Amino acid sequence: MKFIILILIIFLNINNVFAQEESFDDFLDSDDDFGLDFEDEEFSLDGEELFDDEFSDNEFSDDEFSDDFSIDESFSSSESITLEDNFEGDTRSGYSLLVSGGIPVFRNNTLIDWNGSPSGRISIDLPNYFTIGPIGFRIGAEFVNYGFSYDETDLNINDQNRDQLPLKGKLNGIGFFGVTTFTSGPGNLRLGVGLLNTSPAYTFAQSIGFAIGRVLDVRIGIRGTVAYSIPKEIPTVGTHISWVDSFIATGITF
Repeated sequence: MKFIILILIIFLNINNVFAQEESFDDFLDSDDDFGLDFEDEEFSLDGEELFDDEFSDNEFSDDEFSDDFSIDESFSSSESITLEDNFEGDTRSGYSLLVSGGIPVFRNNTLIDWNGSPSGRISIDLPNYFTIGPIGFRIGAEFVNYGFSYDETDLNINDQNRDQLPLKGKLNGIGFFGVTTFTSGPGNLRLGVGLLNTSPAYTFAQSIGFAIGRVLDVRIGIRGTVAYSIPKEIPTVGTHISWVDSFIATGITF
């Protein structure tokens, strides 16, 4: 009897399963709101309109990345500002005339017995500005006068015995240099090669200053001068005569 009851229970369960499958299929085939509407509309290809609306072209339109905010123009504008604000080269156009006055503050051993006299220089730079890689410079010429007098301290010198002094107690002359000026912000370095009287010589100067507009320039600095032909009247101590000036200069560009 128990065996028959068990078979009946299994048979009823199998019928129940098939009944549920048929019920689910009828559910999908039905036309109610949870049948075709769910199957065909919610997940149909036409449903792409939902995504199209959510991520329409208006959300990511070209206006969001318009030319006003383009990367290329932003970088170009930034680069232009940087170059204009930070470029330190002396790009003034026109000839630059620089007049300076100085006095020796140091002399080498050959001139140890000589006192320096105030001297002046006139420099003129051409309007051209040259560059070699990151280095910018201008070229020009410099005209020089210089003077030294023999130190007569503790000497009883008068007009009669002055001729006994080397060069009669006077060492002076004029010179000419071709110069190159390297600029960096308010400072510049000036190098020159030329002649003092008939002696081969060179000069170098380091100065700092400020410009008033693009016309007037005021500078202070130090300047060294070296000449290699020592007058025979001067007792020879070395191979050259040299001195260092402190100077102040005023320039004008026209």
